[in-house]
Amino acid sequence: HVADTDCPLDPSCPTPSGPRELQALGDQYYRVPGTRSGKVFWRSALSELIPDSNAVRFKAGQTLEVDAIIFCTGYQFEFEFFPEGFIDVRDGKRVRSVYNELLHPDYTTLFLAGLNQPIVPFPFFEIQAEWAASMLLHPELLPPSQVRWAQVEALDSRIEQGQLRNEKAHVLDDQWEYLAQLAEQAQLPNLEALGQKFGAHRQLYRYVGGRRSRCPGVPDTYRDDQVSLPEH
Repeated sequence: HVADTDCPLDPSCPTPSGPRELQALGDQYYRVPGTRSGKVFWRSALSELIPDSNAVRFKAGQTLEVDAIIFCTGYQFEFEFFPEGFIDVRDGKRVRSVYNELLHPDYTTLFLAGLNQPIVPFPFFEIQAEWAASMLLHPELLPPSQVRWAQVEALDSRIEQGQLRNEKAHVLDDQWEYLAQLAEQAQLPNLEALGQKFGAHRQLYRYVGGRRSRCPGVPDTYRDDQVSLPEH
């Protein structure tokens, strides 16, 4: 039983080949066809662990006796190797003490890479590392401290006004645009070639994302696709 907030209201799930009809068993309670076991069920999110029992309740109202619950909720940021309060973390999901999603605004040799999502990790980390190296070698490229903190405070303001939640603070609309901005600020060589590379990566990322089924338990056949991009 997969319980999450993506469970649809209607018995249909989008797939690259078109909508997949789900077998409705109740309100937001479906059997997903086409799975290997034939025993994958999609339900509304959990709302309650019923006390003194092995039962759970779903937001749609049904209950179920379960043997185990696996929480696929991501993780929270912790920096126990620093003194308490040195890194300001809000709700476990937002690392406030960063400029450009990467650098501590006050300590310009302290970098916290890889906070963002959704990303393609290794190309992402590579450019972040190159930006960090450039700031260490050429600290004159960094704006003044007040400018770095102004960026942090602008995000504070959006959260205070209800425009953004802490848990979404590190979600990027376009990771490739962010990397292009880092590359430009770091004055990396071959910016034009990097821009073309980022564009190709964006195209590939969106294609692969479009090939993924949103139905839980369906085989990930998109991983077997052979994809080629035109050479620049």
